[in-house]
Amino acid sequence: MGPTVLGAGPRCWIRSLQGIGAGGAAIIARVVVRELGDGDALAQRLSVLSIAFVTALGGGHFAGGLIGG
Repeated sequence: MGPTVLGAGPRCWIRSLQGIGAGGAAIIARVVVRELGDGDALAQRLSVLSIAFVTALGGGHFAGGLIGG
């Protein structure tokens, strides 16, 4: 059985904090986009935001693969 969150050490806590921060940033970005428009403009901005999130996620994995070897 693998390590649990409580027994995994400080690295697990740091990664958890990183995940919470990234999730919070995504929520704030969506709130800002919703406040800036409505109708078709809102749909277009949310689409661009979704593409940016997916691109950042894929780019992060790609860069991590290059760094990690």
